[in-house]
Amino acid sequence: MARTDRRTYPATPSQGVEVGDPTPAGSARPSVRDPRTMPDLARRSVLMIGGTAALLTTAGCNPFSSTRVTRTEVVTAPPPIDPIDQLIAKTRLHYLRLVASVKLGSTATVLTPLRDDRRRHLQALLDEQARTTRQKADPPTQPGQTVPPPASAAQAVTLAATDVQDAQTAFTDALGSVSRYRATLFATIAASLAGHQEALS
Repeated sequence: MARTDRRTYPATPSQGVEVGDPTPAGSARPSVRDPRTMPDLARRSVLMIGGTAALLTTAGCNPFSSTRVTRTEVVTAPPPIDPIDQLIAKTRLHYLRLVASVKLGSTATVLTPLRDDRRRHLQALLDEQARTTRQKADPPTQPGQTVPPPASAAQAVTLAATDVQDAQTAFTDALGSVSRYRATLFATIAASLAGHQEALS
């Protein structure tokens, strides 16, 4: 009776085939993604896109809108310049010119009352400036402050009339940029200067 040999022999490394692995030796094993992980990846992608859109919307940008967003920037205007400093300098110059013109002698009768009024105007402006700055008022003039006198009496009157008109315009223009109390002072000085124009006409 013939005997059947049922023994099995393990594959040797020289065969290049792994036992139980149908892939031939030297061939790349195909990479197959587990289909169970696909829903997780899709869910993460949706969450990332939704989070980015939410951030853009919070920042004022809507990625799904074609409407252009216009932003308005409000720039605060600088505070108005206090005109009293310029008015004091102008009044002091006009006062010094009248002082020099009165010394001519022939114009003293006409210009002396104007000189005295301009000195009062100057002192009132200095007092108002000191009230707001809480400091002692400056004197109307400093020692040695002079201007050269006009060449003639006629020139002195013409110069005085020009100064009066210039000052009246300056005080009138400043009414809209100051407080009510200071506007009253400026209006009073402008009215006095109107009387000076009549005296010089």
